[in-house]
Formats: sequence, structure tokens, C-alpha cells
Amino acid sequence: MLRKKAQPENSPVETEELIKVGNDLENPSVGAPKVNRAEPGCCRLFCEGFFVCLVTFCLATAAHVGYNTYYPSLSESAATANVPTAQKTAAVEIPFETAPKCTEAQLAGITKQINPAHTGCSEEVFKQECPITQETKASNPTWLVSYYSKRSDTSNFVAIASDCKNMFSVVAGSSPPPTGKVYCIVKDPAKAEEATKAMSGVAGLSVHNQALTRTGATTLDAFVGANIDGTINVLDLENGEEFEALAGGRKQALTRTEYLTYMFDWKGSWSGYGRNTKVITSMLDKLGFTCYWAGMGKLWRITSCMYREYGEAHKYWSHVACANRNLAPLLVEEMESLFDKTISG
Repeated sequence: MLRKKAQPENSPVETEELIKVGNDLENPSVGAPKVNRAEPGCCRLFCEGFFVCLVTFCLATAAHVGYNTYYPSLSESAATANVPTAQKTAAVEIPFETAPKCTEAQLAGITKQINPAHTGCSEEVFKQECPITQETKASNPTWLVSYYSKRSDTSNFVAIASDCKNMFSVVAGSSPPPTGKVYCIVKDPAKAEEATKAMSGVAGLSVHNQALTRTGATTLDAFVGANIDGTINVLDLENGEEFEALAGGRKQALTRTEYLTYMFDWKGSWSGYGRNTKVITSMLDKLGFTCYWAGMGKLWRITSCMYREYGEAHKYWSHVACANRNLAPLLVEEMESLFDKTISG
């Protein structure tokens, strides 16, 4: 039978030589040749530093582009692009002091009545099963009618509306009704002509066929600059271009508006990435607005009552009403009082 030849172990002499070699590697003797390791030169350090700076610049640029793309409403350059210099310098500086933070009791009331975490607010929203949609898909601004009924001076009333009939029902419901002018913004020329004929007997109506955009010559700011001086009492946006109108009205229109109402949705201008409740509410808050989910004579505050879901891609059909804390503090009090009444009911 063939047997595998065993490998011989190292002889004592070989073992001593191996140990000596190992010791020499760990502790080189004085007489051993030294290996000169070159220190990095100035040129190499400069190149490495330049490369790091270049990479950092590229990453920062990419982040800035992404910010402007996904959050255009908060972009200073996007909002002021193509706006005349005179309008930029005329923009009003708004002192920023947000609304008081919701208490635990107020948050509990909101959750109980219009729970933003409901699955209907994030899944198959077209079924309109989200509690926010069910409560605010239709809105009756009783708070606005009450506010104007208490005002002693309702002359020189100025409103911009995309739903002229709804605006006139609000104005007519006040006692006494305010007098002034309503600018009706209609995108479709046929609807503009229809609105002009329907409201031909109403004093103070001005119908404009115009699509509102975020930049350029057709922004809300451009329209206001060309047609209106002074305060805008009511701005009503419900035409599928709400986000563009709001983003294009940050410098002139919104800073002069007492009361704002708009439609929030999962489609149309709101379908873009990052166009959620938290983004738009934060932008309006910095302009002095306190915003509420607006229902049939009911209000639920959004500003300073943030839910995690508001910052996610959850969108649903609803109406939002906002009052300017700087220009209409009494209206804010009226709406806040109704909010407390709503959640306590």
C-alpha cells in the first residue's frame, strides 16, 4: 500500500533562521538598510485639497438644484425670477411670529374629528374616505361673513377670486355687504365670457381671462402689480393652479392679503413632488398667515398643529382658509375661536 509521505518538520537550524528573520523584520538592526518613505509633497496636498473642494461644490450644487426642483415654493430665486426690480424692492418685510403651538387637548380634538393618519388620507384618496376630505370638500365661510358683519367700515373692499359666484355669495351674505371691486380670474376664455354676462349687472366686477403661473409675466404678483393698489381683503384660489398662484404671489399679493382661501388636492398643480401640506403651510406661516382646514362652518387649525403625515406625500381633496396675523388680527381671533368651538363639539 502506498503511503503519503509526511512533510518533514523544520530542523532546529532552520527554525532558528526563521525566528531570526522574524525578529529582523520586527526589530531591524542598526546596520540594516533603511527604506526611505517619501513624505507627501505640497503639490500632492494641493491636488487632494482641490479635489475635495470640487466634490463638495458639486454636491452642494446638486442639492440646491434638487431643492429648487422639489420645493419651488420656498425658493427665493424661483419666486422672484422674471419679476421687475421695482416690484422686488417694493416687497414688504413681514415680521415673523408664528401662531401658538397646539395644546395636547387641541391635537386630541383634531385627531378625533379629522384624523390625518387615517388610511383613507394616504391610500386610494380618490375614494374620498379621508376624514379631512369628508369634512372640508365643501366649505361655508361663516367666520368671514361674521367678521365683515362686525366691521364698521366695509368700503373699498378688494377681492381676487377664481370662483366668482362663490365670492359674491359671501359678500352678499354680510350685513351690510362690503362695497368695492372683485377681480375674477378665469383661465378658460369661454368661462370668462360667461362670467362677464352673468355678473354684468353687479357693480364692481372685473373679469380677467388669465392663467396664473409661478414665474414670468403671468404670476399673481404681476397681476396685482398691474391692477391693484393697497390691501387685498380676500384672495380665493380654486382653479387647478393653486400652487403656482401661491408660489408666484409671495412678494406682492400675499403680503398684502388679509384672508386667503384655496383648494388643496392630490391632482392638478399639487401633484408635483414635495407639494404637501407642511411645505405650503410653512411658506404661508412665514408670510404671517395662520391656516385652517375649512369646512361647513367649522375650522381645524393646521399652523403650529403639525402632524408627521403633513410632511409626507399625503394629499387629499380639501379646502384651506388662512388669515393674516399682521393685517387682520381680529379675523384670526374669530377663526381661532371657531376652531376651539369646533373641536370641543
